[in-house]
Parts: sequence; structure tokens; C-alpha cells
Amino acid sequence: MRWLKDARKLTNAMLAGLLLVGGTFGGLSPHAEAAADNSGIVISQVYGGGGNSGATLKNDFIELYNPTNQAVSLEGWEVQYASASGPTWGSNVHSLTGSIAAGGYFLLQEAAGTGGTVNLPAPDASGGLALSGTNGKVRLLDGSDNVVDLVGFGSANEYETAPTAALSNTTAAIRKSLAQGDRGLDTNNNGSDFNVGAPDPRNSQYGNVVEAITANPAAGTVVSGTEVVLSTATAGAEIYYRTAAESTYALYSEPIAITQDTTIEAYATKSGFADSEARSHAYTVTAIASIADARILADGTSAIIEGIVTYKETTGGKNNLYVQDVTAGIVVRGANLSAAFGDRIQASGKLLQYFGLAELEVETAGVTVLEPGAGVPAPQAVTSASLSAENGEAYESEYVEIKNVTAGSSNAYNEFTVSDGDGSLTIKSALLQSGKTYEAVRGVVTYAFNKYMLVPRSEFDIIERAMSVAASPSPASFVATGTAVTLTTPASGGAIHYTTDGTDPSAASQLYSAPIIVHSDTVIKVIVVKDGVPSGLFTFAYTVQQTHEGKAIHDIQGAGHVSPYAGHFVTGVTGIVTVRREDGKWFLQAPKAEWDDSVATSEAILVQPAAAVGVAPGDLVTVGGTVQEVKEEGYADAHDLLTSQILATSIEVKQQSRPLPDPIVIGVDRTQPKTVIDNDGMAAFDPSEDALDFYESLEGMRLQIGDARIVGPYNFEIPVVQGVQAGEETPAGGVILTGEDLNPQRILIAKEPAVAVKTGDRFLAPIVGVLSYDYSNYKVIPEGALPDIESGSNVRETTALTPEADKLTVASFNIENFWNNTSGPETARKTGSRKRSSTA
Repeated sequence: MRWLKDARKLTNAMLAGLLLVGGTFGGLSPHAEAAADNSGIVISQVYGGGGNSGATLKNDFIELYNPTNQAVSLEGWEVQYASASGPTWGSNVHSLTGSIAAGGYFLLQEAAGTGGTVNLPAPDASGGLALSGTNGKVRLLDGSDNVVDLVGFGSANEYETAPTAALSNTTAAIRKSLAQGDRGLDTNNNGSDFNVGAPDPRNSQYGNVVEAITANPAAGTVVSGTEVVLSTATAGAEIYYRTAAESTYALYSEPIAITQDTTIEAYATKSGFADSEARSHAYTVTAIASIADARILADGTSAIIEGIVTYKETTGGKNNLYVQDVTAGIVVRGANLSAAFGDRIQASGKLLQYFGLAELEVETAGVTVLEPGAGVPAPQAVTSASLSAENGEAYESEYVEIKNVTAGSSNAYNEFTVSDGDGSLTIKSALLQSGKTYEAVRGVVTYAFNKYMLVPRSEFDIIERAMSVAASPSPASFVATGTAVTLTTPASGGAIHYTTDGTDPSAASQLYSAPIIVHSDTVIKVIVVKDGVPSGLFTFAYTVQQTHEGKAIHDIQGAGHVSPYAGHFVTGVTGIVTVRREDGKWFLQAPKAEWDDSVATSEAILVQPAAAVGVAPGDLVTVGGTVQEVKEEGYADAHDLLTSQILATSIEVKQQSRPLPDPIVIGVDRTQPKTVIDNDGMAAFDPSEDALDFYESLEGMRLQIGDARIVGPYNFEIPVVQGVQAGEETPAGGVILTGEDLNPQRILIAKEPAVAVKTGDRFLAPIVGVLSYDYSNYKVIPEGALPDIESGSNVRETTALTPEADKLTVASFNIENFWNNTSGPETARKTGSRKRSSTA
């Protein structure tokens, strides 16, 4: 998120305080623009770790592949790179020339780092793009500036359907095969079309040279007896190897056992091909260390450990595995680690004290799952004294439990100071509530910012009552038919009994022993019985997702802020595409003949394409998918309104070049409320009286704003009102904000003007666009260029003050950040006794 957007919080205050509908859907949405029928060039590999620490290759690179049976000219084409969170493209460009052969590759060498020892194969073109080694996005444009392919990796905010996993200094995103040996699979889903593995660049000469040798496991520290398997991607090639520089090469026929420190040098050969380069793979033999012994090794020392994964988290583009054995715990950190909670693993890497937290830094191949689902050991009992500065080292990275704690205040990072009666400690979790007492809290122990903290792994680790039951998945949302519901209890030795027929369970009811399969709307009632004593009743009501055919857009939108079909699947929804947004989503509006007679129901809806079908404004399309209420881009802490959208898994273009539906002319067809934003706490939906409801009733529709007068400078949007605001204008032509009139007739135009604008200017022609919503405000996305602007008569004021060296003159100041204590208790103290006015 751009830091400048923080300045928008003040301009958004008019509506943000009233938007009481919450949600947690963030980030930009994916594009889906590559040719899924394999009829065009694709980005087949992306690598950004060149020359970084630990990298072998010296340069970043991008590899292209032509899956067609004809050569394709790249004249006028370009590759663009942007950061993972970057909102715009075009500043990092590699312009292309030449051509790419049928079934051929094209290697783009990019920026070099300061490390690495190996050059890329001879590149087909060289540029200077400095790619991120972990998270980012790359796209390919043809000579007409059409997006031919897009790859988002790691935490990228643009991608096709889903991003690839995060990369590292030693891993690249490599497209999977469509036909044997190629890199042509393209279903328009980056997440499933790519593997993440060791970089393997191919240039236009690929196919004439045998592919280089790869070794599994990769070079590094291994246990005595480890068997190394050598392979090449070139079918039919023979591999030759040696284990000492003075020895002769021998034909490879079986895995090589490593019983002492060994370097394997190998190459591959095939008749009619040039031999591959000879590569060396160095192995150091060491014994498996206890985690306690590994923790005290010097930084950079290699070690191999075994243990159980008690927690897995992702941070900074890599996975942290909390691993423990009978001696101690440690964090195993690396990219794309497949090990899961409860697995017993072996990990090989190098020790690092990361600001006091012991970590074993590993490569992906450095982690082997020895026993999937081995189970997590029981948590160790600790007290506040156990996690003190003096004692916490003994429990670092281990799974623990503390009993009878009361949560106190927290900071902005959800770090709660809690008390167990004997002292205090820190628990980091957004799931705690200040003032509440918990029978037990479980989690792993971490060390950050010079203190030990307990980190609960999920809501199941926070136990308000031991004699309780948790259900997974949560019944908070719709579930598919056939969903398996798992019941768990933190009560050691407790037995779970349940019913599904509406009756209350008892100790004689069905004993839970396996997941409960939900095929229809089901209410599961549960108790726990321990030592003959039953707990209270727990109820979990599940609603199965339904499919609705042929619903009109106004039916799906409904007369309210939340769709009556939210969470359900709809098919046969027809409309005309009006606007494609930069994030890949587009608006669909029903033809005028299909509108209903209600002004309370919008005739348009947002579509997020999960299917790889290209559409353009004017296309008449039919979509099917899940109806969702999503939080659009905005501040994480804002209680924004939600936007109705269809996550479309099927898209069919019925007709092209249809006229767009006529816009609703504001002030003629519909007139917005001019004083009331909401006067009933959103209890009733009244578009004629409440501005929130008025704009909701037009969500996604084409609007026309006439006589648009500018009432503020451009700041991501241009604020306008229609016509002269009698009795409400400032001398400069702005609008007056009072406690009784918050001016909801003010409309934001989401486009940067060609010239600087100011209060008092006005547009000389109507603005036509689609009504969207983000950052706590409704706004119009204009179609095409903005109209010309008539400049107002306002001029900048000048001061008559004379500067003096020993005096400070303040022109303006920002009071937004005067209060920076956002803890729960402080928030309650400052806001708990206040009453919100009916129009504030």
C-alpha cells in the first residue's frame, strides 16, 4: 500500500465511521489474460535471486517459450517487471527484438548481483531488470500492448487466478510441461502451472545441448549413508561422474552412497548433442544433532536435526517450522517447505541466531518428511516465570501451555500482557480479549524484540473453558455438501457426545469417533463428558451451499447491503460488460429491458474472473460462480461496506459490441440525499433518505454526473458536487461541513486529471462512469478521458506576516496521529461512553 494513501483517512471520514459491515478480503485480484489454449508465447521461467547470497547463478533471468508450430516475431514486444505490491507497470521494461522459434525458448538475461559463480547459458537478449528474489510479478506484452502472459510470484497482488509460491535466492518459478520435456502448460493459474525449484535456464539453443546434471538431495550437509541420485532432463542421455579430481569418469548406473565428505563431479552426453557442462556437488557428512546441541552452534555452522513440527507459519516469503525433539525446540526456516503440522522431519541447514531466535536456515530440498502425521506431543506446562528473560531460553520454539491467565492491555501488534496470578508474560494473538480469563492458552514460544512470547497457533489453542468443544470447519460460512466436520476438545480424557436430530445430547448419545459428514443443513449439538460430569451444550449450525439458476442481477443484489444469495452458487447470470478494472475484475450490467421496477436493487455487479476467458466492454456474457460480499482495497482497520461480486468459474461470451446500457443520470433519473448519510444504524434500507443506501442501490452501475463542480484538489480522486450548492458553499466554491450536514451529495471521481485542479473549477461536460467502492468511499470510475475543465477564479492567498528568526509560524497541522495508543482498554476508555449521533 502506498504510504501516501494514509492522507486519505481524513477525506474518507465522512463515510468511514458509519460503515458497520465488516469483512476480510484484501489485495488486488488476479488477471487471467494468457492464452489458455497454448496458442501463444508464455513466460516459462522467472528467477530473481541471481548474484544474491547463496545463489550459484550470477544473473536474474526471464525465460520465454513458444508452444506453437510457427516462429513468432518479438519485434515491438516487451517484458515488464513490477514489485509484489506495486500498483503500476511500465517503469521497469525490457524491449525485445528478434524471434522465437516454434517449440523454442528465448532467454532474457537481466541484472547481475555481486555473488554467484556460474554464468547463464548464452542469453538471447540482455537487459537490466532487477527482479525480487522472493515476491513480484512479470508480464509479457505484444507489439499492440496486449498482455500476452502474466506471472505473479509469492505475495504479488496481480497474477493469473493464484500466484506461485514465493521464490528464493536458489529457486525459480518454472512452468510445468504440457508435452514431455517442454514448458508449455498454461491453464491461466500461476499457482498450479508452475513448480518452484532450482533455476534451470534454457536459451534458443536448447535441444542441441544435453541438459546439465541435477543431484537429489542437493549438495550440502548429509547423514552418512545418504544416497545421491543424479539425473538430466535430456531423455536418453548417459551420465558420467567421478568423486575425485584425479580419477576418471565412470558411467552412472545407481545412486551414490555418501559415507564421507565427497564431491561428485558429473556431466551428461548423448549422440548428436553437445555434452552438458560438468557440475560439482559437494557433500559434508555429519551426525544428526539433538536440537539442544544444534541451538548452541556458532552462526553459519551446518547441522542436521530431526523432530516434530508443532507449528507452521509464513513470514517474509518463507516458512517457519517450529520443530522440537525431546531435548529442545528450534525454528527451521526456508522457502516452499512442504512439511506440515504434526510431521516428523529431518532438516539440514546452517544455524543462525536471528536477533536472538535460534533458526536453522534450510533450502527446500534440505527438509525431508520422515513420518507424515506423526502427531504433536502434549504441551509442556509453563508459568509466567518460565518465560521470563532468565528462563525463556529453555522453552524457546517449544509447544507449551499456561493455565488460568487473565488478559490485560495490548498494543497495536496484538501483544497482550497477561497474568497467571504469579506474574506476567506476553501472549501475541488477535484472538484474546482484554479483561477475559482463560482456563488455558497453548502455543509455541518465540523470541522477538528482546522478549519471549507465547504465540497461539489457532483459535483452538485459546481455551476459555477446558470442558468445551471446537468444530472445524467453522459454521460461520456456507459449506459444500459432503463437508466433513471435525470436533475436538481440550479436556484431557473427555469424551464427546453429539446429536444431529435437534435433541440435546447426553452421556448416552452418539460417541464422537470420526468426522461428521454434512449433506444438508445440519445442526450438531455437542457435550463433553469427563469423569461422569457433562459440560454445557455447544451448538454448531451448518448451512449447505445451494445452486440457483437463471437469477437476474437485481435478484442477486437484492434490496440491501448484503446479497440474499451471498455464499451460494448462481448460474446463467447475464449482462453486458461495462468497465474492466486494472485489477482484472469487471462490471456486468443487465440490459435495460431486463431491469425490475425497484430503485432499491442495483442492476450491475462486480465479477472476479476465475475462468480464463477474455472479455471487453460491450460483450454480452453469461457467468456462473459463487456470490461473495468482499472488502475492496482499503485500510486493514476500516469497517468498510462490502461489495457484492461473483467469483466466476464459468464465463461465456454470447455476443460482442453491444451498446452499453444507458447511464443513470444523477439529479434527473435519481437524486441523492443531500444531508443524511444514515439515520437508522442501517436497520432499514431506504435509498430515498439515506445516502449509504442510495449509493448501494446503484453499486456497479453506469452513472452520469452533469455540471460537476470541483470542491477540492486531486488526491487519488477528484471531489465534485453537481451545480451550485445554495447556502452550503464556501466563498471559494467548496462545500461546508457541519455536524448536521455531511454533504453526501459530494461524489469522488477516480481518475487523475490531465491538469492540476482546485476548488472552484468545473468540468465542461458530463462525466460518465461506473460506481465503485474502495477506501471507505463510493466513487465513479470514468469511462475514457475526463472532460475539459473551466478554471475558477480562485487564487492562492498570500500572508501579510513577516518571518522572524525566533518565531514559528504554523500554516496547518494534522491532528490525525495525536492519539497513537490503540490498545483495547484505551480505545474503550476514549470511545466507550460516547454516543454516535444519528447523522454523524
